Amino acid sequence: VAEQHGARERARKTFLQKEAFKVPHGDISLVAETLHWTGLRPTEGGDWSINWNGCGWSDGAYLQLRRDQRVNHFPRSIELTRKDRMWFHYQRAREEYGDTLYSFVPETFLLPQQRGQLLECNHHDKRKGWWIVKPKASSRGRGIYVTLGTRLEDDLPEDSVVCRYVANPFLIQ
Repeated sequence: VAEQHGARERARKTFLQKEAFKVPHGDISLVAETLHWTGLRPTEGGDWSINWNGCGWSDGAYLQLRRDQRVNHFPRSIELTRKDRMWFHYQRAREEYGDTLYSFVPETFLLPQQRGQLLECNHHDKRKGWWIVKPKASSRGRGIYVTLGTRLEDDLPEDSVVCRYVANPFLIQ
C-alpha cells in the first residue's frame, strides 16, 4: 500500500512539473492563485492542461482540444449558468409538467419582459417581503442584492432576474 501511495505521489509531482494552466480573460485571480498553489505553472502559450475562461468558447474551439486539456465550460453551458436562461427552461418545464413538480422554486420574474407582472404581484402582496435582484449574466455574486417589496419599484435595473426571497430554505449539506 505504501509503495502504491509513493508511486501515485511521484506521478502527481511529475504531472505538476510539466503541466500548465491558462486564465486568458476576466478578473479571476482566485482561480489563478489556486491553480498555481497546486503546483501548476501559468502559461500564455498553447501548452496548457487547464484553461479557465470567463466565457464559453466557439464550437470550433472545443473541437481543437487535445485529450489531455480541460476547460471550465462546455458547449451551451450558458443554458445552465445564466439566470435568465435557467428560468426560461424552468418555465417551459413547469408548463409541460405542471406547477406541482416545481413548487419549490420561488416566484421569479425576468426584466424587462415581466416587469409589469412583478409589480402587479408585489402590489397585491400584503407582506411586502424581501426580493433578491440578480443581474442575468453576471457571476460570483457580483451585483446581487436584496430589497424590500416596499422599495421594489425604485430598485429594478434592466436585464435582471428578480426572485422572492425564501426565508427558511431547505439546505442540503
